[in-house]
Amino acid sequence: NDNGTLRLYWGSNQLDSGFPFQTIASTDSGATWSVPQFPVFTTWIGGHSAQPITNAFRGPDKAMYVGSDAVNAESVLWQSKDDGKTWIDAGGRTNGRHTAFAILKDGRLLGMGGKNSDIDGFMPKSISKDGGKTWQFSKTPFPALASNQRPTLVRLKSGRLFFAGD
Repeated sequence: NDNGTLRLYWGSNQLDSGFPFQTIASTDSGATWSVPQFPVFTTWIGGHSAQPITNAFRGPDKAMYVGSDAVNAESVLWQSKDDGKTWIDAGGRTNGRHTAFAILKDGRLLGMGGKNSDIDGFMPKSISKDGGKTWQFSKTPFPALASNQRPTLVRLKSGRLFFAGD
């Protein structure tokens, strides 16, 4: 829910369409939906799988963010600063497929978990200080995720982050 507009993102990872995701929107609680929109990128698009993952959100600067799988055990965070008219690939990739994302209160990007990746048997954490251009990895106290497992990360109304993993 983007301030009263419902947005749905999906991918066609079995098709070689070149689009990392498609999107539709509804302003009447899902009674009607817009025609599908395909992202227009103003940057080079790095390795990706057309499979959006658990969350889409807005940053403090009102930029839109949509996470999706990248290649192998990586994820990418797509960004739009013009309400979805154009998108960029900042270039960086997290440590983990199906990474769950949030913006920290200090503006850094946090990526938690992801399947089929680990650091010493534990779930990875990815932090970006430069809008997703680069990521620093460290291990969490949580066990690594395996196939068919996905983490979830949500900012609650209280401002706290809620994290869950299988």
